[in-house]
Amino acid sequence: MKASRLSRLARSFRNICRDEGGLFTVYYLFAVIPLVAFAFVTTFYGLDIMYQDRAKAAVNRAAKAAVHQYDERIYAIEAKIVIDEEAARDRFEEMLEKNLKGDVEWDVKEFHVVDESTELSFPVSVKKDEYRFAHRFVNPGVWTVVELDTGRQKMLVPAAAEVRVDGR
Repeated sequence: MKASRLSRLARSFRNICRDEGGLFTVYYLFAVIPLVAFAFVTTFYGLDIMYQDRAKAAVNRAAKAAVHQYDERIYAIEAKIVIDEEAARDRFEEMLEKNLKGDVEWDVKEFHVVDESTELSFPVSVKKDEYRFAHRFVNPGVWTVVELDTGRQKMLVPAAAEVRVDGR
C-alpha cells in the first residue's frame, strides 16, 4: 500500500539507490560533499578577489584624480609642479567615495604629496615596509594607503600616481 502512494520518480530513485551493501550512499557522500565544499570555497574566494580588484581600481582612480590638483599658476610662472595637498586629499576622498559607492568602510592611513616644492630633484623613492609599499617617483605625484573593510575582510590598498605635464 505504501509503495503505491509513492510517485513513479520516487520509486525509480529508491530502486537506483538501493544497494545491498549500502555502498551507493557512501560513494554518493564521498562525491557530493567535496564538490559542495569546493563550490563554496571557490565562490567566496572569487568574491574576495573581486572585492580586492574593485577596491584597488577605486583607490588608483582616486589617486589619479588627486594628482591633478596642482597649481597651474605656479607651473606657468616657475615651471614647477606644486600640488595643493589639501585640495588633493579632498579630491581623493571624494573620488574614493564615488568609486566605492558606499559598499565598504574605508580609512585613509597615509596620504602624501611628492612635488617640486618639497623635493629638490627627481627621481624620489618612497618605501614603507609596514604597508609593503615601495614606489619610485620620476615625476611629482601622490601616494596613499587606504584600509578597506568589506565586512568579510580588512585589507590595506596602496596606490601611487604621478603627473606629467606635456612639454616636460
